[in-house]
Amino acid sequence: VKRGLSPLLVWGEISANYASQASGRVTAVINNPRPNSIFLTEELPTLLQNNNVTQITIRSINGQQINIPRGTSFGDALQMIQGF
Repeated sequence: VKRGLSPLLVWGEISANYASQASGRVTAVINNPRPNSIFLTEELPTLLQNNNVTQITIRSINGQQINIPRGTSFGDALQMIQGF
């Protein structure tokens, strides 16, 4: 990490870049993500805008699962994830 750069900023950029390169079905494992988490601020919005991603499967550590289909808005995806 370059001196003076926030590790969270760098990690967020790396995560968004990774999500932008994803394709097909994507699976993410989450554990009650904070509103300012990298998953919710960088990865999920990027995956939702990525036309190469056909479905996003979210799994919780307690075994729950939801599928977010292509075309779902960020707001709708957040509602699906709330309380997950």
